[in-house]
Amino acid sequence: AEKSVMASSGFQADVKALQKNLAARHL
Repeated sequence: AEKSVMASSGFQADVKALQKNLAARHL
């Protein structure tokens, strides 16, 4: 269970970073 939670939080962090990259690139 802990592994899935860590993977989930890590995935969310990656998504946020990706969105920031896309937003910066869009501007």
